[in-house]
Amino acid sequence: EFKAIRVHEFGKPTTIDTIKIPVLKNGQFLVRVEAAPVNPSDLLYMQGRYKGTHLPATAGFEGAGIVVQLGPEIPDWLKLGSRVGFFAESGQGTYAEYSVGHINKVLLLDEDATFEQGATFYVNPMTVIAMIDQVKELGINAIVHNAAASALGRQLIRYAKLHNIWVINIVRRQEQVKVLLHEDADYILNENDPDFPRQFQDLTQQLNATIIFEPVGGDETAKLLSLMPYGSTAYVYGSLSGSPTVNVNVMELMTQKKSVSGFMLGHWFAKNPKTFHDLEFHKKLNGLLKNELKTTFVRRNRILQGPPNIGQNHNKTVMIKIIVLLTIYPYYIDKFHKNNRWRFVLTQQVILLCGYFPSISDIINYFFYNI
Repeated sequence: EFKAIRVHEFGKPTTIDTIKIPVLKNGQFLVRVEAAPVNPSDLLYMQGRYKGTHLPATAGFEGAGIVVQLGPEIPDWLKLGSRVGFFAESGQGTYAEYSVGHINKVLLLDEDATFEQGATFYVNPMTVIAMIDQVKELGINAIVHNAAASALGRQLIRYAKLHNIWVINIVRRQEQVKVLLHEDADYILNENDPDFPRQFQDLTQQLNATIIFEPVGGDETAKLLSLMPYGSTAYVYGSLSGSPTVNVNVMELMTQKKSVSGFMLGHWFAKNPKTFHDLEFHKKLNGLLKNELKTTFVRRNRILQGPPNIGQNHNKTVMIKIIVLLTIYPYYIDKFHKNNRWRFVLTQQVILLCGYFPSISDIINYFFYNI
């Protein structure tokens, strides 16, 4: 048995439950979790924004740790004691002392790689890789990215350069402009600039940027798409606005041959299911995680808990370490300052996750209210 942070009802407080070690199926392995990030997608999951989720379930999509048990049909390259980054199997999240992964979504970590690097190998880095793969497939040389000062946004800037793709980055604050200048971004536009619509329209026309990756949704998607060239497509990959809809002008879709499409990493993996079976890809991704796809964490916190090791009996508690890494989008911070309701709801969601560990709650409260 082991402890896990469990979701029993969406939007309600999580609980720390003691659950049984699951029976491993083909291709699955058990990991002693050492690090796990808190991404916006984790918060959306706890709010019930993802369809087809069965409860109760353990929260947390990705993490890193040490393999302690192997199921059937595991390739020779994955062994007991392997240090890995992994994406948790459905319902078997990473906010736990142990979690379950699958060989289709696991990264063998280099000897000099940290668990922090491994814990964030999937959601943002692989989404960036999938984005650029999509852009190259369409033969496009310039793209737009909204809410571009996020962790993913900074990775996209660096990774796009490797593939000679221009990125028009949209931000909302001058401080974010400075952040992206430090990343040597190609183009940075502040949406709060009074001349933004003309600047954006002229630049997208000049570069023929006909793709925008849009994590905000709602009216924001419609506003930006309407300023883009004929034949443009908005790939919506998030809902930071909180709106469940994308309010696009239908006549523009018809007369300007524009479109809106959902973009999700899972769809890319459905077309490339054996990506992590290639050990050369493991080497390549390890290198990228230290450079172009490196993650900068907002906060770190160490948690001590006391599970016994798998398969062993103990007379006293054994302490292990789980690192919770906060990678919250800067766009959330903008919303916190502009809209008290959003500030309360999103802060509450994080505290629901971490409320059992007072030091984390203190950090989150400080971050959200004093940024």
